[in-house]
Amino acid sequence: AAGAAGAAGATFSPTKDAGLPSFQSPTETAAAAAITITSSFHKLEGEVMDMQWVGPEKQVVMVLTENAILSRSPDNGRTFESQMPKIQKLAKDASKSITGVRFMTVSAANPNCLLMVGNNNAHFVTQDAGDTYSLVNSVVPFEDIKLHPYDANALLAAEDTCASKKSKECYRKLWISKDFGKTWTFLADRVQQFDWLSAIPESMRPLTWQAGGSAALDNKGHEIIATVFRAHKKGHQNLDTWDTDIDFIVASNGFQNRKVLVPHGNRFLIMANRFFVARSLPSTAQKQGGVNLMVMVPLIGVFSPVTMPIESDKLQHHGFTVVDTSDGQVFLQINHQGEGALWGNLYISGAGGVQYSLSLPDNRRNADGTCDFAKFEGLEGVYVANVYDSDSILGDSASYMGKTLGDTPKTLHARKKARKVGKDPNIRTVITFNKGSQWQLLNPPTTDSRNQATACYKMAGGSLHIHGTSDYWGPFYSLDSAIGLAMATGNLGDRLTAFASKTNTYLTRDGGLSWVEAAKGSHIYEFGDHGGVILMARDNVPTQTLSYSWDQGESCGVVVAAVACSSVCCCCCCCCLFVCDAQIA
Repeated sequence: AAGAAGAAGATFSPTKDAGLPSFQSPTETAAAAAITITSSFHKLEGEVMDMQWVGPEKQVVMVLTENAILSRSPDNGRTFESQMPKIQKLAKDASKSITGVRFMTVSAANPNCLLMVGNNNAHFVTQDAGDTYSLVNSVVPFEDIKLHPYDANALLAAEDTCASKKSKECYRKLWISKDFGKTWTFLADRVQQFDWLSAIPESMRPLTWQAGGSAALDNKGHEIIATVFRAHKKGHQNLDTWDTDIDFIVASNGFQNRKVLVPHGNRFLIMANRFFVARSLPSTAQKQGGVNLMVMVPLIGVFSPVTMPIESDKLQHHGFTVVDTSDGQVFLQINHQGEGALWGNLYISGAGGVQYSLSLPDNRRNADGTCDFAKFEGLEGVYVANVYDSDSILGDSASYMGKTLGDTPKTLHARKKARKVGKDPNIRTVITFNKGSQWQLLNPPTTDSRNQATACYKMAGGSLHIHGTSDYWGPFYSLDSAIGLAMATGNLGDRLTAFASKTNTYLTRDGGLSWVEAAKGSHIYEFGDHGGVILMARDNVPTQTLSYSWDQGESCGVVVAAVACSSVCCCCCCCCLFVCDAQIA
């Protein structure tokens, strides 16, 4: 390949980390230098909480900030306009009031259709990607919304009776609308979790669960799957605990027809090729109750309990997290510690998803169940994970680095800038290239981004350690359209640390085999054009600079904003969208 490139007049530049070489012809170099980058900036009120591309060509951008302000861009992010005056006028005309939008959801059936849930039970819909809005005929504040995946007019919504002040007992009521929010019909009380049956992929959706069997398989059925309390249940409803008085059911005909599929089924999870239900087992005289995971046989609709290895059966099962099913087998993390656990064991299934073996003990997680485990997108069998060494599992220093229940973007940002000083727990990053059969430490780069020697050697106990999704730094990130590329924040040494002075940004071009330091400090990052362009911006200090690279991090250009951004969101599409929480410099 090097000879062919040289014969064609291309220049060869080996990477500084002895990773994969990169090639760039004189024509490509000249073309990159001749590109003119145009940019525009718009100040948004608050840190970005959600961003959606909508409309038939996905050129309309809807942005919701943590200040509950909804903004819209009709031109791929070049210009933005606040939508609050429009929806506030609609609310006022209907003798209602609204000061903010709590969340928005986009229809999978029609990219023009969105529903915005506001405060003070004022909710809005649009059927033209935000050109116009209409007020939802709702007399209650909704806490959760499920849009039908095929019928754009069908909605499910959950009401919290405490929020609506309709009852002294706090519980969930389920409602349905078949005309995109104009009218609503009550379905059931004390519903824990719910979704449309059609949300299960057709390749594994059971025919027997549908109201009319195979004849009703038209992808527009309104059957509902849910976990619901039994009729005798009274008192407050707790959504965060396990209860033996909850069943997993399928309902049709406005909940008039119900069929219990899994007794004691508390929660369910829909994946691309698996469907799981977790049930709370009652205690008996012979055995203490616990949590049991069931996996559905596709199309047939029967459930089988998963079979765990002997070492797992000896431990208590407090909760399950299915972290990946993309390669056919299932990676499952089990919480053996209890509420607020900071670690769990990682298991991998056989082809059927029923029988499991231990793959990685002591996988790191945070208090809300988010696990430090990620697939290298686009590559089969490659995963990265963070693990605790045994001497740090029982200490409380681990809590210094992880997210905690009740964290908000504002508290996370504050903790990222100033961490409580204490001894770092022994958290290390490992990678597997054979789907969990073997795990190894990451290879450290030999030089940093300033071409200085790192003096970090595996034989001396040093390696690269990167942050996952369980804490507040930039996590491991890869795309299936950018084969072999990934970025992460982390540090070199014998363990992972959250000190800002030691945290830098790293890049791999060869599927995790070797890594380079892309930049000093913590960044947020994004790939575009199959990895042909990389965007980076600082995310823990105010910045006016957006860095970009056309050559996989070999060199970088910058775009300088007119304002200093205290937090940043980078996105790549057909154009580049650089969104920040801005403060005038």
